Amino acid sequence: MAAGAALVVALAIGAIVASHGGPDLPVLKLSRQQFMVHVSSDGVLKAIDSTPISTPIAAGVPMTIAWIVDDGTRVKKGDTIVRFDPTAFEKQLRDGEADEAMAREQIAKAKAQSESIGKGLDLDASMANKDLSHAELFQSKDERIFSRFDIASSMLDTKLAQSRASYAGEMKKAKGRLSSSEVKLHKIERQKAERDVSRAKASYDARNVVAPHDGVVILQRDWRGELPRPGKMVWPGQKLAEIPKPGGLKAEVYVLEADAGGLLAGQEAEARPYGYNGPPIQARVERVDTLARPRFPDVPVQYFGATLKFDGKLPDSLLPGQRIQAEILVADLKDVLVVPRQAVFQKDGRAVVYRKSLFGGFKPVPVVLGQGAPGRVVVKEGLEAGDVVALADPTAASSREAGAPNGPSQAGSAP
Repeated sequence: MAAGAALVVALAIGAIVASHGGPDLPVLKLSRQQFMVHVSSDGVLKAIDSTPISTPIAAGVPMTIAWIVDDGTRVKKGDTIVRFDPTAFEKQLRDGEADEAMAREQIAKAKAQSESIGKGLDLDASMANKDLSHAELFQSKDERIFSRFDIASSMLDTKLAQSRASYAGEMKKAKGRLSSSEVKLHKIERQKAERDVSRAKASYDARNVVAPHDGVVILQRDWRGELPRPGKMVWPGQKLAEIPKPGGLKAEVYVLEADAGGLLAGQEAEARPYGYNGPPIQARVERVDTLARPRFPDVPVQYFGATLKFDGKLPDSLLPGQRIQAEILVADLKDVLVVPRQAVFQKDGRAVVYRKSLFGGFKPVPVVLGQGAPGRVVVKEGLEAGDVVALADPTAASSREAGAPNGPSQAGSAP
C-alpha cells in the first residue's frame, strides 16, 4: 500500500518536473481588467445637406468644361462656378437655324407646286367636263337618222368623255393628298429644326452655371477619383460639385475589411481632422455598409464604409471635404481575463494555456476564447484571476533540453 502511494507521488513529481520550463520561462499573473478594442479609419468630412451642382440637362449632349472654380472656393449667390465651351452649342445653333430655314423653303415650295398643279388639274377637269357636256348634247341616238356605226361611235365618245372627267377629278384629289403629305413632312422637319434651335439656345444660355446660394464649393470626384477640370467632357445631369447648406457636418470613413469585425452602428468614436490641433472630436457610428468594396480602382483591398455623426457643435474651422482620421471603439468589456496571444497554444485541436500548478510546474488547461485584438485575446472559460500562465511553451523548452522534438504549436492565430 505504501509502495503504491510512493509510486503515485513519484509519477506526479515527474510530470510536474517535465512541465517545468526552467527559471527563464516568462510568465504572467492574471487579473480582471477592462478590455477595449479600437479600429482605425480615415475618410472625409461631408455636409449633412448640400445643393448639387450638375451639368445642365437641357443641353442633351456631352459638354466640355472650359473653366471651373478651385475645390474649396467660397462663392456668393450668382457667382459663376462652371463655364462650358460654347463651340458645340454655337455649331448646333447654326445647323438648327439652317435646317429650319430649309424646311420653311421646302414648305413654301411644296405649297406653290401644289397650287400650280391644282390649277392645271382644274383646267383639265373643266375641259373634260365640257367635252362630256358636248358629247352628251350632240350624242347620235336616232336610228332613223344615224347609222349604227355613228350611234356606236357617239356612245364611245360619250363614255370616253365621262372617263376623262372622272380621271381629272380623281387626279386632282390624289395630287391634293400628295401635296398635303409633302407639306406635313416638311412641317415635321421644321418642328425638329425648331427643337434643335431651342435646345441649342438653352444650352448656350446654360453655358455658365452659377451658385444658387452662398457657400463653399466642394468638387465631386469621379469613379477614377479625379476632380473635374478644364477640357474634361461631362454628361448632362452629371454631378460636378456641391455647396453645403448650413446645418452641420458628418464624416464618411473607411475601415479595412480585416479590422471591421464587430463594427456596428451606435459605437463611439474619436475623430481627428487633418490640420486640426484641438482635442479629439467625439462622434458615434451612424451607419455601416453591409458589403465591403474597394476604395480605389485596380486596388483589390476591401473596405467597409461607415458614417460618423458628431456629438455637439463642431469648430467653425472645419470644412466639408477635409480629410479626417477616426478611432472607433468596437469593443469595451469590463472585468474580464485577458492573455497575450503568445500564451495560447493548440493541442489536440483545442486552445490551451499552460497554467502554473501548486507544485511549481505548468500544465495545459483547455480554455474558451472570446473577443480578440492584435496581440491580446479574452479568456471566457478555463482560467481564474490570480492564475499564473506561461508566455512560452514550457514543454518545448523541456524537449529542447532533452533533445526531443518540439511540443505543441502556438495558437497565435486564435480568434
